[in-house]
Amino acid sequence: MRVCMRRPFIPASVIGNRDAKETKLTMSRRSEFSPVQMTANETQSAVVVQGSSGDETQQSEGATSADRKNVFKAKAGKLARLASQLLVLVGVYETGCLVARYLPIDIPGNILGMGLLLALLITGVLREDNIGAACDYLVDHMSIFFIPAGVGIMGCVSLLSGNVLKFAFVCVITTVIVFLATSYTVILTSRLMEKYAARKANAVPSVDNAQEA
Repeated sequence: MRVCMRRPFIPASVIGNRDAKETKLTMSRRSEFSPVQMTANETQSAVVVQGSSGDETQQSEGATSADRKNVFKAKAGKLARLASQLLVLVGVYETGCLVARYLPIDIPGNILGMGLLLALLITGVLREDNIGAACDYLVDHMSIFFIPAGVGIMGCVSLLSGNVLKFAFVCVITTVIVFLATSYTVILTSRLMEKYAARKANAVPSVDNAQEA
């Protein structure tokens, strides 16, 4: 016996609505993976990354400019301090030269200037901080001051023609004397400074004890 199964009747409107829904769903899925949208998303992410990198670059440039300003200010302050201290030393030297003009005996002005500088340091009118940087600079570049003396000797070669050995002997002896005098002066000065520091350190507890009593 043959059984015939009839298909249920579905209205055309229902079929059309279902097809339309399936078509919209397919198009939406395709649009999710469309190259245009992916390119737009990548472009937005790239813009965000570029914006953050630009902010970091601006911050780094600002920090670099601030560091440069600080370095420039430090160098300018150092140069101003060095120039002021050199002016102090030149003033002391010129004062020594001025005093040497009115003395009845011939004493070089630079010697009087060094004595005056020593007196100012001992009395406390000048402190080490007032001339320390200039003194360190002059000592570091002391070789420059021998150039004028060397040029002067080259201009007096005719005087050395017959007295080379005598001048050489004098140079050797005076060099040794200067070395010995300088070394012993430094040793004596360091010992005096150590004794002064020890007396000052011992005087501080005695003052504190007197105040407590």
